Parts: sequence; C-alpha cells; structure tokens
Amino acid sequence: MTTAASSIAQVLAQNTDDDVLQALQLYISLRPEFQTHALGALQQEPMRRYSGTITNFNREKGFGFIQSEEVTADFGKDSFVSDREIGHFNVGDTVLFTVVVNRDNKPQARLLQGATGDLAAVTQPPQQSQAAWVAPPPVAVVPPRHVPPVYEPPAKVARVEVPPMPPPAVMPAGVCGASNQAVQDGTRYVGTITSFMPEKHFGFIASQAVTAHFGRDTFLSDLEIGSFKVGDTVSFTLLVKNGKPQARNLQSSFEEVLPPNMVVAAGVGAGLRGSLLTPSQPAMALQTSSFEQAGEDPTRYVGVITTFMAERRYGFIQCEEVSKLYGKDTFLSDLEIGQNSVGSSVSFRVVLNRSGQPQARDVLGADAAELGTDFHWPSA
Repeated sequence: MTTAASSIAQVLAQNTDDDVLQALQLYISLRPEFQTHALGALQQEPMRRYSGTITNFNREKGFGFIQSEEVTADFGKDSFVSDREIGHFNVGDTVLFTVVVNRDNKPQARLLQGATGDLAAVTQPPQQSQAAWVAPPPVAVVPPRHVPPVYEPPAKVARVEVPPMPPPAVMPAGVCGASNQAVQDGTRYVGTITSFMPEKHFGFIASQAVTAHFGRDTFLSDLEIGSFKVGDTVSFTLLVKNGKPQARNLQSSFEEVLPPNMVVAAGVGAGLRGSLLTPSQPAMALQTSSFEQAGEDPTRYVGVITTFMAERRYGFIQCEEVSKLYGKDTFLSDLEIGQNSVGSSVSFRVVLNRSGQPQARDVLGADAAELGTDFHWPSA
C-alpha cells in the first residue's frame, strides 16, 4: 500500500460520509470499471486500528518504530513508521494507526491519529526537480486565416462490461443441515472459496444460505484456509462475530462421499467436525474423523484461562499438553473467549500463527454438558 493511499484516506477523513459517497459516485462516473473493484473492497472486513507508543524515530534516516503489544501479538515485532507518515507526532506520543504489511510481511504503520483525533499530515514523495522556466523570446503574432471547421463524427464510447458475480454455492439438502432451515451459529455449511488475498491474510466463501441470510459472503482467514485454494468447494462451521459470518474448521466437501444412510452429528463441539453416525446410533461425538484436513491437529485440549486483558483484547490459556508441544501457553483473543473469564476451565482447538505460536480456536466451557455427555476427552 502506497503513501499516496494514506494521503487520499486522510483527505477523505476530513469530510463527511455523504461527501465521500458523492465523491466516489463522481469518480465511478469517470471510471466505470472501478465499480467492480469497489464492490469487492466493500465486502472485506475493515482493516484493524491499533494503539501504540512511538518509541524511537531517526529523522536523518527517515524512519522509526511504534511499540504495540497488539501488533507484536499479531506480527511478532514492532511496527515500522516512515517520515512520510509520522507527521507532527514525536517519540513518546501514543497514537492510533492502521497496519499494512510489506513484501516481507513486516508491519508498517499508516494513517496515524493522536489521542485528540488529530491526523498526521502525510507527506507525498518529492517530485523530480525541473530546470527553471525561461520565457521564450517574443515573436511576431500573425492573425490566423479563417479555416472552415471540418466535421468529425463523434467517437464511439467503448461499453464496459461488468463480469457477472460467480453463482453462490448451494448447500446440499441432507448434508450439514437441510437447506431450508434457518441459518444458525455453529452449523456446518457448504460453499465455494471465491477469493483469497495472501498479502492481506483473508478471503471469502460464497454459500447460498449464509449469503442470503447475512447479505454478505463468509469471511475466511489465513489461519483457517489450510491447503485449500480459490475455486475449491468446502464445508465449514459458521461462526457469527459482531453479526458477521466467519468460517471455521474447513474440510473438503463431502456431498458425494456420504453414504445414503449416514448423517452428520449436530450440536457437538466445532473441533469434532465431520464425525459420521448412522441414524440408529445415539447423537454422540466421535473423537476421530475420516474427513479431518491433513496437517491440522483435530485434538481438543483442556486448560485454564490464567490471564485476560480486556483493554488489550487478549490473554492466555494454560494447558500442560500444549506447553509440551509448543513450549508456551496458548494465545486467546477477545473473538474466542466468549462468556468465559479468568479461572474458567475451557476446551479448545489449536492453530498456529505465522510465527508458529499456538492460538486458541473454538473455545468452549469445559463442562461436559456443553459437548454432550458421551464426549471422551483425549488422553494426556
């Protein structure tokens, strides 16, 4: 993302929402093909704003760093800030900022904002110097001859065809719940991965039932996509956060794999996805699944929430088994803690971030009643 983008965003931030929308409409009238790109961007999750303190800045070298525990938790290091972004802020100032990553996946601070809401003035890159302008010598002015105008037919304006959106995946009836049932949090659905941007670490899944219910496609993070790619048809567990759909526990679509007499167990923990039961069996969770995605740890672990800092939106779960595997406690975000609190015993699934550190997913209370009385904890 360029410095010019920060400068434009700063100009937009100084105007009302109505003025910004009207400006976009005028811009699209000038470049109709931009509308397709704008629609895709509006469906994406808003970029997160972080809080941090400018710890150092070298004016001669033109850069410094912002320390933020949130950024360190997400990216493993402090955020770089350039002299084109820092504006009037100084070392020691606390600022809000948006993070983008460079080609080396290192965090870069953009659009700095002070505690009082003041924005940093973004500096544009210097233009190439030009030679001083010298007035040309005066010349005699000759009155022009009268030349009759030549008729030119109006130029044909090329019609811009907006490609149609790909049809959403239809959730097959009888698989992951009938398609005519209401969309519910924790239910599995089938959809197609329509987009994924590795540099932004997220994409979207189109699923007819979910899209019709929420008016948007399902958000897919790089922690969940695994080895799947754009165009793959997958099944996923629906997780609703702040009224927006997110995908968890992806696995290959098993529409053609399920025998006619097999059904999917409902109402069990998300980490026990894909367990198969015959209609004659009781609805109990199985510990293993033939549909587990390769490379994922299907085990649900049990631990205790030892710390959680609400103002920083994260904490940690202590679990002896996870500590033995990864050498540290499990990171817990505010998106996963749910109704649990410090001291709660919870069960959870583990995924690894880009730095190979354990992150908790699908966190549930450890009470066996939440997972079904027939649930069997994995042996230590």
